[in-house]
Amino acid sequence: MVNAPNSVLFARTNYDTATQILSSQVAQPMIDYAHKRIYNIVILDRSTRHGLEGAILQHQPEICMFFTHGREDALAGQDQIFDLLSLTNALWMNGRIVYNCACLSGKELAPALIDNGARAAFAFTDVLTIMAYEKEGYPLVEGFKECLTKPQVIFDGKTVQEAWQETVDEYNKWIDYWDEKDPAIADVLRHDRDNFKLFGDGNARISFSWYVLIGSTEVVVYVWMALASILKIIKLYKWWKGG
Repeated sequence: MVNAPNSVLFARTNYDTATQILSSQVAQPMIDYAHKRIYNIVILDRSTRHGLEGAILQHQPEICMFFTHGREDALAGQDQIFDLLSLTNALWMNGRIVYNCACLSGKELAPALIDNGARAAFAFTDVLTIMAYEKEGYPLVEGFKECLTKPQVIFDGKTVQEAWQETVDEYNKWIDYWDEKDPAIADVLRHDRDNFKLFGDGNARISFSWYVLIGSTEVVVYVWMALASILKIIKLYKWWKGG
C-alpha cells in the first residue's frame, strides 16, 4: 500500500514517570509542531501493537514516532509488553521514516527496520537518560526537551541527515552550556548525543505540507493567482447560469 502524503503517526505510552514525561514534554510539543505545519496527525495514546498496526492500515503514515521504553530488539506498549514495535513486526515500517525516542533500540531494532524496508530510522544505541526537576509535573532540565524534539525539523522539509545533524548540533549547544554550570548534566547529554544514531537513507524526507510549500513567497503568489482564477471562473459560471 502507498503511504499517505503528509500523514504522521505519534505512538506514546503513559504508565510510569518516564513515559509520562516523554508523552507530555517531548511527544506533545512535536505533535503541536507538526500540526502547525498542516500535517495530518494520527495520535496513539496508550499504544499497543494491535492499535499500531490498525492505525497503519487505516492511515498509511509516512513517518512513525515512538515515545516509550525500549530494549535492544523492541519497544514497549501501554501493556508494558515489549511488542509495540519489535523484530516480529518490523516489516510494518516498510517505506516509512521512524523515530524511536526510547532506550537501546538502535542496537538491533533500528537496523532490522532498515532491513525490512524502512527508509530511515533515528534511534539510541544505549540507555536514553532524561533529567527532570523534582517538582510537580517533573519539568525536564533545560536542554533535554530541546534535543529530543529537534528531529521535528523534518516537518520543515529537511532530510533525515539534516535533521540528525541539527539534533547533534543542539546537543553540542546544551553540552557547552552545562559544562560551565554543571558538568554532570553535560556528561548525561554527551552520552545521549553519542548514542543518537541515524540508520538508512540520509536523503529521505517526508512529503511537503502546504505550510512548507507556501513558505516561498513566489509559491504564495502562484497559489493566490490560481485561487483568484478559480474564483473568477465560479463567478462567471454563476452569472452564465443566471445565479
